Amino acid sequence: MGLFRRRRERPEQSQVITVSVLFDDDDGGMLAVATDPDLVEVDVVGESHHQDALEQVAGPPSELTKHYQVGTTLRCDPNNPYDSNAIRVECMGQHVGFIPRQTAALLSSCMHAGCGGVLEAVGFIVGGWDNGISTGFYGIRVWVKKEDLQRIGVSPASIGRGDKEPYRGEDIEPPVETGRGLRHLDTGFSEAWPPGAEPSWYLDLPEADRPAIEMLRKVLTQDGDPLTRHFQYAELEHRLYHARELYDSALDEFDSTCREHDGEMDAMRLVFLDRWGQVPRLDLYRQMSIRQSKLHDWNAVIWWAERGLAIYGSDAAREVAVEDLIKRRNHANAKLNGLPKGPPRARAHSALAATPEIEDLECHLCGATFQRVRVKGRKPHLCPDCRAKTSA
Repeated sequence: MGLFRRRRERPEQSQVITVSVLFDDDDGGMLAVATDPDLVEVDVVGESHHQDALEQVAGPPSELTKHYQVGTTLRCDPNNPYDSNAIRVECMGQHVGFIPRQTAALLSSCMHAGCGGVLEAVGFIVGGWDNGISTGFYGIRVWVKKEDLQRIGVSPASIGRGDKEPYRGEDIEPPVETGRGLRHLDTGFSEAWPPGAEPSWYLDLPEADRPAIEMLRKVLTQDGDPLTRHFQYAELEHRLYHARELYDSALDEFDSTCREHDGEMDAMRLVFLDRWGQVPRLDLYRQMSIRQSKLHDWNAVIWWAERGLAIYGSDAAREVAVEDLIKRRNHANAKLNGLPKGPPRARAHSALAATPEIEDLECHLCGATFQRVRVKGRKPHLCPDCRAKTSA
């Protein structure tokens, strides 16, 4: 899948179904989530405007895509200024999206009359990967019990997925302005073209990498505005890296494309600032810093990191992108200067002197209590047995 896509395909009817099974593609994107026969899936829109809330629920991005099951609530929002039938999707008290307008119109009055405007559901947070080359948005898929729908007088057959409308600012919730651009601006792709209004070059891209690479190279030979060319370059870089095992020259072409992309970045930066007042996340500089680190070319790491920092300046939409480049530059400087990470004996003594602390955790899936040695970082949500089942 491409850098900006989140494929959301419906499972085949003949598929063995269970709510806890995911199928991931090889670059972290979610292909399908199977469902229980007693559940019906309801689509969700507007997740891109609630990325911070989804991250609070599922944790920060990790190398693999998220597959985090969470209790979910559908809550009527009659005071919504854009749609009195609006229904919010909430997880652990966080607002993470809305039910599409058409579905909300069917559900709203029945929910008010039959369940006080609140309907419990099952949610599955997906996306949220960061593998060093691409980063995925968080999304959520939601199921409700058929019996709960029938109890409030709604036919499950009238609710299923497939009615998703393009999400535009006026549909339910507009993007939030801060005075310097969009508060949740990330790559800028969804802000450049709202879902359902993507450019033809993007919609026509083949699924397979090699024909997609050929097509992207062709469109880049044509004149285009700097914003469009930026996203074409970004997609081409992703496809080339993904195709590195298909043909030997892919990585060399990746490096060359990154240099071409950077050669146009000064003009692109002006367009970013004019459009959003901010510079979106630019994977180009992080990718090339990683590439040069693997080659142990520390001078090149410093060059790419500092070039990225200059492009971001004080206008980065995501401060974490700036901090990442600073860390990579400092690490490369330490390598060039032969600086040790710390006194080996002191580190060894500290490790021996520390007494492991055991903590008790509760599995979010089965509710069982399990133990582990307390370490820094995000705590696991699943016990070892449930992790083994969901990764099988």
